[in-house]
Amino acid sequence: MAKSSPHRSTWEDRFRAPAPSELRGHYRNKTLCGIAESVQQALSRLANVDERLCWEGLPWRWTWVYSLRGLDQSLAYLIPDPDRPQLAVPIPASLVDRLGIAQMRRTVRDVMSHARLVGGIYWPSWDLLTKVDAEEVIEIVVKRHRLAVSSSAELVPSR
Repeated sequence: MAKSSPHRSTWEDRFRAPAPSELRGHYRNKTLCGIAESVQQALSRLANVDERLCWEGLPWRWTWVYSLRGLDQSLAYLIPDPDRPQLAVPIPASLVDRLGIAQMRRTVRDVMSHARLVGGIYWPSWDLLTKVDAEEVIEIVVKRHRLAVSSSAELVPSR
């Protein structure tokens, strides 16, 4: 007798783009869902930022990508992992000091200090398990956005 294959969530199925409501309903608990929704709303409100759902491969799978309108460059990636939503923020090495990360909580600084540096870009990814975590990481994205818009700072090519 053949074993049935395990059920694959909509987030994991690369052959079918999920509806936004499907991704909202797939978190393990309502707290994570609320945190992810609040991050998504905050990022969507940024001026001249486009939000799109893209297949980013493993381990990110279907991910919300936030980029400056008219440019193929990304500010943030909201990864709707059902167990632990994450926010990845590509940061050019030249902008790290200007974002004020050194003055943020230790948990934020620790993630940044362990972020991979690829082609002059740091790729930190924070788990969004509490509202405080989410607010602090959103602050980084907002500062990153301001720098990009106001001073035409170097941006990051899409992943």
